[in-house]
Amino acid sequence: MKIQSYINCENIDKNLSNISSQYLIAEPFPHIVIDNFLKENCISNTLKGFEKVKWSSYNHFNEKKSGNKTNTLDPLLQRTIEACNSEDFIKRLEKITGISNLIPDHKLGSGGVHRSSRGGYLNIHADFTVHPYNKKWHRRVNLLIYLNQTWEESWGGQLELWDKKMNHCVKKITPIFNRCVIFNTDYDSFHGHPEPMKCPANIFRQSIALYYYTNTAINVKPIATNYKARPNDNLIKKLLIFMDRILISLFHFLKSKFKISDRFVTRIFDFFDNKN
Repeated sequence: MKIQSYINCENIDKNLSNISSQYLIAEPFPHIVIDNFLKENCISNTLKGFEKVKWSSYNHFNEKKSGNKTNTLDPLLQRTIEACNSEDFIKRLEKITGISNLIPDHKLGSGGVHRSSRGGYLNIHADFTVHPYNKKWHRRVNLLIYLNQTWEESWGGQLELWDKKMNHCVKKITPIFNRCVIFNTDYDSFHGHPEPMKCPANIFRQSIALYYYTNTAINVKPIATNYKARPNDNLIKKLLIFMDRILISLFHFLKSKFKISDRFVTRIFDFFDNKN
């Protein structure tokens, strides 16, 4: 695969040293924003692939969105994901992050594509630390590509990056079209878009979400997605966030222990969602 047909490698390569330097010193944790990430033809094909996604609901107290975590996506979309998971791009990602021997998740046991509509949100959280199906894989890096052809600031949906003590939001990143955000994942890399979005009913916040690992999870404490309340959240909301986090931890344990697929669980969620 020639990833130059998919990713604007020229823009990355000519600024690679500067991108890496910015990444490593960024606050509140290492990250970088790269605009115009995908090539024009690739974007067109990727959007066509999005139109054919079979969406599953991810609705619980800490998030309200849809997604697809299978590796049976439309080929037009799948090829874009394969370009981002290719050895050629991984080499660039390693130079940007300073993390060697990154491993892509080709089977999309995690990650995939996401979509949120009006009222959608994702509470602030730090991501799970160990791959659900490969206990030797330590999660290290997230890559998000936003594919919202129209987006206004007033609609919300900005990716918020919070400080390690969860005292305040350090940075907000608007999910504009063809914007890529890369960041380290750690026990205290807190992020999300917690406010329900105000976009029109026919507008979606959609993205590709890819996760990268290293084969060093032996000494890593395996934890599930760690949702956190914000300082101004009321007591009831804080309690519900905590209770939902416990349930997510239980699901993550069962998923890892018995190799339960996300698709199986989301079918259950979809069944009850359709009943309402």
